[in-house]
Amino acid sequence: MRVLARDGFACRLRLPGCTERATDVHHVAGKAQGDDPALLVAACHACNMVVGDPTRYNPPARPATRW
Repeated sequence: MRVLARDGFACRLRLPGCTERATDVHHVAGKAQGDDPALLVAACHACNMVVGDPTRYNPPARPATRW
């Protein structure tokens, strides 16, 4: 939520088919680099699915249980 709020809930990837409303957080250096907010950007679901993980390493999502 912090990354989405920081980026104004606007997609920062802006690829063809972009919905502009960010609902996902994209790992610009890959998930293996962790969740450092400096390496995350807000993205709409469509753009995030097109780009995917730049390192092709895609561990399963872990639900957030606390902030």
